[in-house]
Amino acid sequence: MLFSRVLTLAIVSVSLDVSAEPPDWFQENLERLAPGDSIWAADNSAYQSDSELFDTYVMEWNWGIGRQSAIGRLYGMIDGKEVRTLWEFRMYWHSGDQSAYVQQFGADGTFGTGTLTPDGDNKDRLEQIFYSPAGNLREVGHVTEHHASSNVGTSYDILPDGSWQERRSYVWQRKPKGN
Repeated sequence: MLFSRVLTLAIVSVSLDVSAEPPDWFQENLERLAPGDSIWAADNSAYQSDSELFDTYVMEWNWGIGRQSAIGRLYGMIDGKEVRTLWEFRMYWHSGDQSAYVQQFGADGTFGTGTLTPDGDNKDRLEQIFYSPAGNLREVGHVTEHHASSNVGTSYDILPDGSWQERRSYVWQRKPKGN
């Protein structure tokens, strides 16, 4: 009798989780980012320096299991050649709290996590907290404007008073993989 109740509860729980579909804006975001046949490249010449040698940054996104999430990575390039992966990403919908999350894993051990929300037409806002291996915290924001074959992404430091201070802005162009 107890086993039957536990089994029924487990089936009902799984059924509830499966029926909690992500909203259209999130699914459209995944479909825009993760078609699997393209990458997103941004010119880094405005920020290139002796300590930041990459002339181009590239984001590559692929579908996660069941096309319910996206798995990505950001890598740096010099003279058209991939040098190294700097960040890995996971974007997913959390049906329990009805929120979109982005988690980032840095090559240096830094971990970032936060929520992604719509911010008007064709725009979203990402607020994250990053934890360094030394235990330091940093709050970061991103605002992305989505266009047909490009995204304009601006990063911000979120200051202790809650204000956003602009850091960088990139135009990410969609390009076929392998080019």
